[in-house]
Amino acid sequence: MVWRVLKCCVTLLPFYLATISPDFGDQPANGEELYNEHCRSCHQKNGKGFFRVYPPLTDSGWVADDQKIIGNLLNGLKGPIVVNGKDYEGEMPSFRYLTDEEIALIVNYIREDIAETGAVLKASEVARLRPLLQSDSVEISTK
Repeated sequence: MVWRVLKCCVTLLPFYLATISPDFGDQPANGEELYNEHCRSCHQKNGKGFFRVYPPLTDSGWVADDQKIIGNLLNGLKGPIVVNGKDYEGEMPSFRYLTDEEIALIVNYIREDIAETGAVLKASEVARLRPLLQSDSVEISTK
């Protein structure tokens, strides 16, 4: 009888373990995970954007500019914008709810793995710029 119960437990253990996730505390996600969660659906996996709706991140000079990219993430973008001489009509929501570290991780992923341009951005720089850039009515040029 004991062996049957033990055999049953051993058999079911992998199914149980598959339903739980380990708790590693409040570790931040990496930049790729955050990009996939917040940016990929519009800018695509490769960062090339989507037709004339969502602009590319690959050949865009504003990706290397700390103030422009942080401002865009904090405030979003609306209305027609021009990137690399092309008009885009999409709308980008604000991601001001993300932490300074999460914004830095996203920007660094875009800069290192997608656009291959720009310096490493530290969370402390996001924290320094956040109060200067975050607004309910800021217009950030992407020309």
